Amino acid sequence: MTKKPKKSSKAKAEPKASGGKSAKETAAAKDKDKKKAKPIAKAKAKVKETAAPKVTKVKAVTKPLKAAKSSKARKADEVDELDADGGGDEPVRKPKKVKPGSALVIVESPAKAKTIGKYLGAGYVVKASVGHVRDLPKSKIGVDFENRFEPTYEVIEGKKKVVAEIRKAARENETVYLASDPDREGEAIAWHIAEEIKGENTNLRRILINEITKKGVTAAIAAPREIDMNKTNAQQTRRILDRLVGYEISPILWNKVQRGLSAGRVQSVAVRLVCERDEEIKAFVPEEYWSVDVSCRAEQPPPFEARIFRWNGEKAEPKTADEANAIATELAAGPASVASVERKERRKKPQAPFITSRLQQDAARKLRYSAKRTMALAQRLYEGVELGEEGPTGLITYMRTDSTRVSDDAMTALRQHITDAYGATYLPEAPNVYPNKGSAQDAHEAIRPTLMEWPPDRVAQALAEHPEGPELVKLYTLIWQRFVASQMVPAVYDATTIDIERGAATLRATGQVMKFAGYTKVYEVAETDDAKAEAAESADRLLPPLEVGNPITLESIRPEQHFTQPPPRFSEASLVKELEERGIGRPSTYASIMSTIVDRGYVEKKEARYFPTRSCRPTSPRRWRATSIASRRARPTGASCSTGSTRRSRTSSRRRAPRCATSSARRSRPSGSATSRTPRASCAASRWSSSGAATATSSRARATPSVATPRRW
Repeated sequence: MTKKPKKSSKAKAEPKASGGKSAKETAAAKDKDKKKAKPIAKAKAKVKETAAPKVTKVKAVTKPLKAAKSSKARKADEVDELDADGGGDEPVRKPKKVKPGSALVIVESPAKAKTIGKYLGAGYVVKASVGHVRDLPKSKIGVDFENRFEPTYEVIEGKKKVVAEIRKAARENETVYLASDPDREGEAIAWHIAEEIKGENTNLRRILINEITKKGVTAAIAAPREIDMNKTNAQQTRRILDRLVGYEISPILWNKVQRGLSAGRVQSVAVRLVCERDEEIKAFVPEEYWSVDVSCRAEQPPPFEARIFRWNGEKAEPKTADEANAIATELAAGPASVASVERKERRKKPQAPFITSRLQQDAARKLRYSAKRTMALAQRLYEGVELGEEGPTGLITYMRTDSTRVSDDAMTALRQHITDAYGATYLPEAPNVYPNKGSAQDAHEAIRPTLMEWPPDRVAQALAEHPEGPELVKLYTLIWQRFVASQMVPAVYDATTIDIERGAATLRATGQVMKFAGYTKVYEVAETDDAKAEAAESADRLLPPLEVGNPITLESIRPEQHFTQPPPRFSEASLVKELEERGIGRPSTYASIMSTIVDRGYVEKKEARYFPTRSCRPTSPRRWRATSIASRRARPTGASCSTGSTRRSRTSSRRRAPRCATSSARRSRPSGSATSRTPRASCAASRWSSSGAATATSSRARATPSVATPRRW
């Protein structure tokens, strides 16, 4: 064992080489490295000699691997380029070649993108956002109460790929046209898309396509503008209100009424209207009244009907059978004669072309379509349907509108069509003008056909093989007829009113004869849900040619009893009309409201009428609890021993204490028998005494009736 030599003081004093080491240490390190390098070099040479024959095979295998690796790298580069929210430093994007004059058009619907792409040609790229791309987050309220209700938006789950494709297309084109729907919702969608792609392209323009035709699309491209922030902010305000109402009030409903309920700014009002109408019907007390109808015959045909109009110089309103019989006795006492004859011309004017709410109402009355179905079919007609050689063509203008305005070009084409199809006598001298409501936005035209050369019969032939062809044709026909009729002359009737006197009684007969069909040759307006009443009102009622003093024979006198009727329950058409008249909701929300209140079980439809369900009948939590308690008290005698508090919820009230020994047998016996009132000694909390009478120690300890009362929730 050798000892390590001690370092002398002289070594410490030796001068240092460069790097802070002495010359001896540097030389020793070099020798050591040379010794290590020799065996390593020999090993490398040996491996190289061994692998030399396989070099060609390795190259053959690694070529596709190298290609696959480069393809994978390219995909990674593309992902990096499309990722806008990546953490850390922004990825370095390769410069894209932008073609001069190239343009990207962003619409909402893929069907609309296909139709518009046909009109624009090869110089344009058309992409669809498929509705909104950003919204308030689902996991939190997303509204900053402390900072002027500032909203926080995020890309909707499932739309990230769509946004990435739009970003990529925006970098590759010179101009971006935001062509979302021409309303406040569409304006907001355009703004959200602009916020997402402004880092890729700053040449952003907003265009409005009111009709998807060659002319309409070309006109929109020629008149771009900036995004209207007033409309955008209006939509944001409405969205924030919806979020505040939903997030703040819905939990109260869960705690106080029932879990699963939701509060909505408009749907809650619609449900309330249905419930209030239900309460009106329940509280309605019918009143008796009578009518007296008479079959009359004059010297000339035809026979006609008359009804009591005045009695003793006052308006006849018989309330009882005695009053009606007194009138009938007077009429039967002798002959009657004509007291007055009034003839006048009555004109019935056409109505304006459709707005959204009126389209939904008439489609419900005439076609029995729900509002949701009507809007889905109208969307397809607007976006474009295949018309044979014509390809996809938009047949109607934008279907969400509150304006009755019609463009000058459309008016000119319509007046020419009326002249060609019906003659000049059906065309008014000047176009009919219909005023809008004071609250109307008037952002775009009324709902109308886009091409007058496509009448309903021609569309029916083109859509013969379409799976939704019959429904599309019916709705298109409704829109076509209403639009054409709106610019025709009024219908003219000869109206006649005859008063017939007999003693103290005066009868009145009314008749009408259509003199000129006018707009009714094309379209008859449905103003109520009662089709029979509509038909009876518009039908001819003929009267014989009479003059004052002509004798009238009263052949049969019929006093009839009637009772006043409660207000009718809402149908879909009448509920939409009620919401519209009260200024509640928007044209685009009526369809979703009608379906939401049914789908969530707030109301139910029976025979096309809305009935409130159990969840919406109680008007307050206190009333709901009282109803629940009352229903639990109305149990059969031997049902169970209620040892728990009556304040239990509906779920817990079913989990009672175990039945006593005789309760199950007692349930099977007739209610009210002697055995059903025997004491239940085995039940410690029994409220029955040995004689069968109920103890009066507490107001809650009442005797359960022997006959079971059905539950009323």
